[in-house]
Amino acid sequence: MGIDKQDLPYYLMPRPPQSAIDIQSGVDRYLFILLQAQACIYRPVDDCVMSPVIEPKLESVAEMPMPKLLPEMRQEKAAAGGVLATLKLIVGYTRQLLQLRKQLSELPNRSEGLIHVNRVGCEIQTIAARLAGFSTVVTTVHNLPGEDAPAQHWFRRCIEWLSFACGDRHICVSHATFDAWHQRVGLRRDQVEIIYNGMTPPDYSQFDRDQYRSKLLPAATDAVWIGICARLHPMKGHAVLLQAFARLLQGGEHPEVALVIAGSGGLDQELQQLAKDLEIEDSVYFLGHRTDAIEFAAAIDINVLPSIHSETLGYSLIEAMFAARPSVVSDVGGMKELVQNSGGGKVVKAYDVEALADALACYLSNPTQMVADGQKAQSYALEHLTADKMAAATMEAYAKLV
Repeated sequence: MGIDKQDLPYYLMPRPPQSAIDIQSGVDRYLFILLQAQACIYRPVDDCVMSPVIEPKLESVAEMPMPKLLPEMRQEKAAAGGVLATLKLIVGYTRQLLQLRKQLSELPNRSEGLIHVNRVGCEIQTIAARLAGFSTVVTTVHNLPGEDAPAQHWFRRCIEWLSFACGDRHICVSHATFDAWHQRVGLRRDQVEIIYNGMTPPDYSQFDRDQYRSKLLPAATDAVWIGICARLHPMKGHAVLLQAFARLLQGGEHPEVALVIAGSGGLDQELQQLAKDLEIEDSVYFLGHRTDAIEFAAAIDINVLPSIHSETLGYSLIEAMFAARPSVVSDVGGMKELVQNSGGGKVVKAYDVEALADALACYLSNPTQMVADGQKAQSYALEHLTADKMAAATMEAYAKLV
């Protein structure tokens, strides 16, 4: 079933980044790639109203929500709330909902058009779009439900339910994403399309890997690079990775190995201090924010993503797959789906330092398997994870509605 791209206005919300340099998150990358693939049909919408979501302040490795600490954290944070906080939450959401509805009401052809909202969790964009008169509302769900105490607040749970109820179709970026929201808000399978994130296959024909590595890290050019490209946030599991890397080095069996960390965030100094405390700072390299994620993915030897919560499907995994690099990932969210489907890596339990170290050691001890798994990952990505495939599946989801 097809649709005439000239017949109806298609709005994409929020406005995608204007260039690759402006990309700051996986959602930004998704929007940028989708707009490039289908630029002729979308009218980007500025989203200048931010949802008043109360997030827990988990800016310290010491505050990571390890499973045994979650109940205590929830009780402590729940006790900090009260009637006044709830009233402020209700007033804040209501005010911003009305502001966003007014903004969207100024767009033309709402009753005949489609708006594709890309947000995460407890937000008001789909509600505002429905109130503004849009006949068709599509969402892409980019996150898992929150695990912290504020995310359990009854009013936020109501907003989550209403937000999903106001969408005609929901695109989930993994089966794990659907499963989580099915349990959370009763999302039905017949309301959902599972569409994995995609990207344009990189052209590495002019990429000089040796030159890139020697320029980036001259002291570790010949080492095996275990790499992670992710913002420095507790959910990404950097602290778990550092502990696993320390365990990996303890036996002295893998002296020529380096842990290369690309990304920035509030945990920078604390993670560097943790590396010193673990006495591995000479083998760990913090590169900060990078705009060359494609080249970085090809420069490393093993990709690792030990996320501990809230991860749906990170783009750094897909970039590594296109670069023919095997990945070691945690069993959080949809990452395990791509690794298991492709055979291009290993899946370990989240928080499990020993299992993560063992999986990395397995590749270091068997370079042939490391290369073979990387090739499996690349083959799968070229067949299933291209930008064109993602865009075509998205257009098919639109066609079912209009």
